[in-house]
Amino acid sequence: MAKRNAKRMLNCLLLLGVGAIGLAACYSRPPFEPLAQAHQSITRAQMEKADVYFPVPFEKAKQLASQAEVALYGYEYDKALGMAREAGALADLSFYKTRLQISSAQMNEAEKSLRILQQTILDLNEPSSLERPLIEPKTTLEAQNQKKE
Repeated sequence: MAKRNAKRMLNCLLLLGVGAIGLAACYSRPPFEPLAQAHQSITRAQMEKADVYFPVPFEKAKQLASQAEVALYGYEYDKALGMAREAGALADLSFYKTRLQISSAQMNEAEKSLRILQQTILDLNEPSSLERPLIEPKTTLEAQNQKKE
């Protein structure tokens, strides 16, 4: 009988241990860090004017971050984690697309300036341009004064 009670006790402890492990596996931590990273990505994208250049993914990122906060405080940690990660990814996408757009515009402006500079150099190297002075003399006032005299 003592042997049977010991066996039952062992089975109960084993079952309790398996149940505790299973319960611990179901429990997940609140995703505070991914949500904070998503908010940092949104702030960085906003500073780069992503709301102007790519407003749709930027606004979606903000909405997802807000929904992730609601899920977080509703103890829906897996849902909050997924939303936080998606919000961060969309904010990063908006940030990098905005940087690309701005850099492309700056590069186009630099290329335009370079073409103007190259054309100016070509114009200066023409023989006819070497004969004329680069700075116009002050003849307009002097010529008017001499005509009056």
